[in-house]
Amino acid sequence: MSKRIKKLSQKEIEALYKRLVAILWSANSRNKFEGVLSDLLTESEEVMLAKRMSIIFLLDQGFSGYRIHKTLKVSQGTVSYIAKKRDTGAYANLQTIFCRKQEKEDMWKYIEVVLRAGLPERGKGRWSSLNTSTR
Repeated sequence: MSKRIKKLSQKEIEALYKRLVAILWSANSRNKFEGVLSDLLTESEEVMLAKRMSIIFLLDQGFSGYRIHKTLKVSQGTVSYIAKKRDTGAYANLQTIFCRKQEKEDMWKYIEVVLRAGLPERGKGRWSSLNTSTR
């Protein structure tokens, strides 16, 4: 027996999304917020969202799609898709956050941690692979 899956209407999707935002907003502390996200997302979904956010940040910093593809180990298609959406203003809220000095510094620290996973200790020239002419 196969059941037919009812597709949600746009109105129902919007209502569910608004409820999700309300729940996340009510978490009122970073630990609770992270806990709610961890409850909802699989590890691969968490990684996917973190990589998408990093792609947007690196595009804003002027890095080429190719360099982002190689650095974050994402497909060139993913980078292109996000770049096109970004160019049409799709990530304006996130980009506004990235303009803040502290947020920008925190993102660089985060990206460094991601890039260093399994690599030797950092030292002089640790960013040399990002500072090539493909930027």
